[in-house]
Amino acid sequence: MSITFDSKQEESVQTESMELDGLRSKLIHLYDHNAPRYDNDRSTTESLHYYFDHAHRAVDALIGPTNKRTLHVDMPVGTGRFLFFLRQQNRQHRMVGIDISKGMLEVAAQSSKQNHYDIEFSQGDAFALPFADSSVDVLTSLRMFHLFPHCYWPGLLDEMYRVLKPGGVLVTELRNAARGTACQLLVPGFRKRRKQHPHVFVNPLSIKPLFRRWENMHMQGVGLDALSKIHRFSPVIAKGVDTLQRTTFVRYFSKTMIIRATKPH
Repeated sequence: MSITFDSKQEESVQTESMELDGLRSKLIHLYDHNAPRYDNDRSTTESLHYYFDHAHRAVDALIGPTNKRTLHVDMPVGTGRFLFFLRQQNRQHRMVGIDISKGMLEVAAQSSKQNHYDIEFSQGDAFALPFADSSVDVLTSLRMFHLFPHCYWPGLLDEMYRVLKPGGVLVTELRNAARGTACQLLVPGFRKRRKQHPHVFVNPLSIKPLFRRWENMHMQGVGLDALSKIHRFSPVIAKGVDTLQRTTFVRYFSKTMIIRATKPH
């Protein structure tokens, strides 16, 4: 029995593949160009510094216990900031950073060498990770999904699912549509930046269906506006508000949604 494909379906697949290739090229150019100043550009304000610190601490907690045999892949690794943070928390497991941008990897490798961190870096594609099936214990993916239109998200998650071991942990980050809409309406600088840099958001209520294949899905928020200023004047109140965005509906007002899910055994 032969299988035939509708010409319109073939054309749609070819068009989608060409669009993805074009997006890859754009991202490589963008991040190769920005790599030398990437960290400085994202550490200029109190709120950004506070956000990244809290996001990294949240993901660290969600990863759970590890040992020296744990294989942890971070993708895209960017300039390596999250893996460096984990080393600073005395995480001793094997870490591999994957990124499509050679420029970002060069910055990450240089910083890792200067700080004597034992971390591996490799160029790779999120849609074709350089790992065997069921070979990775932990996979973290921060600040990536917003770079791709929603139609590509299932493919990204399928590839993560493929490389994780049964029982393996995925921790990822999605940009909250409610907060993104507010920025689009109220912040001129954000509108200008979005023309140069992709920002694809997600309705928090649509996240659960994306992870229907996974188990033990947990969702929490990070990045409530003004929380850094509240922390400056009252760390106790800020801690309480942070607890709310991790455990209650307040998460739906946060900048990003942190998702933890496991691959079924």
